[in-house]
Amino acid sequence: MMIILTPEQESVINTALSSSQQVFRIGGYAGTGKTTIAQEILRRKPGGVPCAFMGKAVEQLRKKGVKKAQTIHSTIYRFDRKSMRFFKKPKKDILGTYFYIDEASTVNQRLWEDLLSYNMKVILTGDHGQLEPVGKNPNLMLDLDVELSTIHRQAADNPIIQESMYVRASGKYSDRFVADTDPVSWYRSTPGDKIILCGFNKTRHSLNRELHDNPSNPLIPGRPIIILKNDPPFYNGMVKVIRKVNKWHDDMVANVTFEDDTISDVGLDSIGRSMNQRDLYDAFPKGLLAIDHAYAITTHKSQGSEWEHVHIVDEQCDLWSPVRWRYTAVTRASETFTVTL
Repeated sequence: MMIILTPEQESVINTALSSSQQVFRIGGYAGTGKTTIAQEILRRKPGGVPCAFMGKAVEQLRKKGVKKAQTIHSTIYRFDRKSMRFFKKPKKDILGTYFYIDEASTVNQRLWEDLLSYNMKVILTGDHGQLEPVGKNPNLMLDLDVELSTIHRQAADNPIIQESMYVRASGKYSDRFVADTDPVSWYRSTPGDKIILCGFNKTRHSLNRELHDNPSNPLIPGRPIIILKNDPPFYNGMVKVIRKVNKWHDDMVANVTFEDDTISDVGLDSIGRSMNQRDLYDAFPKGLLAIDHAYAITTHKSQGSEWEHVHIVDEQCDLWSPVRWRYTAVTRASETFTVTL
């Protein structure tokens, strides 16, 4: 299908492709057409290595036509099981001539330094209104080279886009989206594609325990789970829905088919627990997914994802910007959202 570009998009693409800078930053708020820019730059300039920090962002890129997208971790690191450590791949193993990084606002300082060490051109795109990365922040979306500022006609009338603009400008939600609604009741009464977003893992665990109403059966067909570590083609942050439990290997490991027809063994030791990545890789060998329930997830984990219906449990602290957190949460919804303050 032929992509019709706006003059602004054409200008941004041409500027990015003609730039001699090693790092070129493209910013744009929700509804400005960033994914179209990605598709066109990668089409016009061969040799691109498209990647993103979050696995769900990779999944979204692939859905929108960037089929070779990978996580940054799987692109530049390999995992050594003997030492239980990640090692940076040599440059000869990077199959391309430049990096195209989507959702660049989620990239932390350590990851950024490793990307730069390859001395390859890096084109960054991201929403400069979203949350900062977890960990030290390299401020990749602070000093933009070009900005997509025009909200597309089909997006301008979207109440989600309108609210995202209001949140960005005022720092608060419109009254019409705030409701004294229990998130558990909301989830149980809302049909279709849905998620609860919150700020803290303790809230996430509490909501998931309450919503998973059959604790003796942790893997129920039709219920969502979130993947907690990269194990290609499964990536950290992906939310999947269980279709069928094919086989129980033992009390803590089962083979599962998901609704997108992917199949994997899953382990239950990670459900309801907060584990760091090293512990996850130690406890879950390659081919065994670490998972948790995903009725509720944190807004940080939601970046790069989208659901039809979102309920936001507004939780703030000094570790992040409330405006960015709220803007990120609102823009995860494609149809409706409500907020509990």
